[in-house]
Amino acid sequence: MSDSTERGAETGPAGPEDVLAVVERIRSVPRARPSAAFRMRMSLYSRLPSLGYRLVNRREASLIERRILGNEYGSRPGWAVSAARVAAAVALIVVLAVGTFGVLTVAARNSNPGDALYSIKRMSEDLELAFTWDNASRVEKSLLLAQKRLSELDYLISRKELDASRVAEVAGDYSEKTRTVEDILLSDGRLENAKGVAAQLKEVKSAEKKIEKRLAAAGTVATLAPAGGAGVTIRDVSGRKSFGGRDYYSAKAGADGKLSFPADLEGPAAVDSLEVSIELDGRREVLPVYRAAAPAGGPLKATVTPAVESLLLDSPQLFTMTLVSETGARIRGLSLRLRDTSGTGYVNGTSGEAALLTDSEGRCSFTVEKKSLERVSRISARVLDGAGQDLGEVLVLGGLEAPGAGRAQAGGVTARASGPAGGPQTIELDNGLVRVAVSAAAEPGTVVGSVTRTGEPGAAGPLREPAYGIRGTVPVSTAGPYLAYSGPAAAGYDVSFRFDAGGAVFSKTYRVSLSRDDRFATVECRMAVEGEPGAGSLSGMLDFALMEAAPSREVVASGKSVVPSQGEASLVRFDVAEPYAVFDSGAASVFYACPLGSEAYPSAWAVDTSGVALRLSESELRSGKELTVTAILSVTGADGVGRLEGTALRGVAGGSTASSGETASDGFLLTVSPAAPEMREGEQYMTLGVYKRYQKVFGD
Repeated sequence: MSDSTERGAETGPAGPEDVLAVVERIRSVPRARPSAAFRMRMSLYSRLPSLGYRLVNRREASLIERRILGNEYGSRPGWAVSAARVAAAVALIVVLAVGTFGVLTVAARNSNPGDALYSIKRMSEDLELAFTWDNASRVEKSLLLAQKRLSELDYLISRKELDASRVAEVAGDYSEKTRTVEDILLSDGRLENAKGVAAQLKEVKSAEKKIEKRLAAAGTVATLAPAGGAGVTIRDVSGRKSFGGRDYYSAKAGADGKLSFPADLEGPAAVDSLEVSIELDGRREVLPVYRAAAPAGGPLKATVTPAVESLLLDSPQLFTMTLVSETGARIRGLSLRLRDTSGTGYVNGTSGEAALLTDSEGRCSFTVEKKSLERVSRISARVLDGAGQDLGEVLVLGGLEAPGAGRAQAGGVTARASGPAGGPQTIELDNGLVRVAVSAAAEPGTVVGSVTRTGEPGAAGPLREPAYGIRGTVPVSTAGPYLAYSGPAAAGYDVSFRFDAGGAVFSKTYRVSLSRDDRFATVECRMAVEGEPGAGSLSGMLDFALMEAAPSREVVASGKSVVPSQGEASLVRFDVAEPYAVFDSGAASVFYACPLGSEAYPSAWAVDTSGVALRLSESELRSGKELTVTAILSVTGADGVGRLEGTALRGVAGGSTASSGETASDGFLLTVSPAAPEMREGEQYMTLGVYKRYQKVFGD
């Protein structure tokens, strides 16, 4: 054995450079394949690096030599001794490398992306996962690794080390680990604690959304692909010749999505008139260069939600404006006029002025439909009552035309609502496949009037709040139903209930939504308790909405058959591996499910002659804590049940987040420097950065 090898055995594992040097020297030695038993031991050592480390010492190395070569070298032929020596050398090198890898693995445990040992950390994680055979352990380790990746992204954000390739590598491994968990949940019907695993996955996904928002706020290059080669035209719509004697400047973005150019502006006051047009990959979008400033101060302040930057062409979006006085009081019964001063959009279906009236909460709802990409839409408002006030531009909206989106797209969602803005309203949501309806005149406690499928018989519904009918004389207040949001991708409405629960207040808010291309309605229920409820005071109130079923018809809930009976409801244990109930409505099958990925899961199905409900235990809700349960509801023929079962097992995005007014994801995101307050008067250089929203770090 060489001196260098002996020194390594005596003083501990060699460093990475020493290992590489030994490997280079051994390359000239004829190859000898260790025995199967030895390879099995080495596999074990790779899984438990600490064992490999212990083997790297003189005594253990000698033991391995003796086992391979025999106690007396002279008892074997010369060629056997030579081959055995080669095998011993290879074995020692492997053991030395394993021991070194084990030490490096320990040192790399707390490394982060960009650190020298980070690749060792990832390699050891992959090895450990590769040797994990049972699904329960694989799920546990995959969830842990997914959380580690999110922590690493958080680390990169905090240090502002947002290299695009580094972020993409970490995010890609996160996505791979969460997919592993999802695949096991779908394929293993006997997975231990499947409900708990699904709940943990939901928490991880929620953390993902927060990290994605932080990435977007910290630096667009970390979350979006540069729009290299995009055609960009920046224009000053005020008519000023701000770009070398012209009112526009055109160029192509560089490979990094950026372009710089000279501009002669009149300081910060001039930036509101700058607009940019972008073209790439069959997408065209017009955007304001700078986000619009808040309307000028005055006796009234207007707030518009949602905070949308861009609309798909020919796709109406619902907005709500709230007016408050200088004292913070909401102004009711106020007459307003709104219009798009750019002439490129409609407000409430008209290119002229639209008349509105605020309700008791100082709110009024209106739709905006983008009709042209010639200009950015600028929605101005003025008050007619009293002395009147010009509120200025309350909303500035870009426009987008993208492949397969907007312009009378099949499967887009239409929403119709009549009645006061705060409800009760008669509402109909329709995506061409499914129609969801609720009436302002429906029986109290109704959450969904009916869910029907286009061109098919039968209906699911009504869906009712079960606590409404059992509380007797307990005071209850109801709000809604009222349209909460509406856009081409999804629309939804809210209805809420508040009950006196023995000294505490118990509230339930349902959001019913319909998304483009879905064959079901999504119903979310947020439950909360304020104060300390008395013992048993929540009894019957933790049932999720009751889906009415025809009396005496068989219900199959989580794989168990139940025939509804009079009296106390039959309880069937809820199973996250079969999170659905199916029963015959007379003309079709009603499908009711609490899909994979819900924030909270019920403990049981409650089935009686009045219908089917999802029941939570009282222990799951404490004062000051909120629970959100998600359900999907549809009606279908026998051939459609399997498809809906697959949907329930894959999980759904959730109606409240499907399209609550976020900027169209098919478009572009714009960065600009200098910032508006830093813009000085006179000639200066501006830099635009253009990024693709449709290529996100976590994907869709």
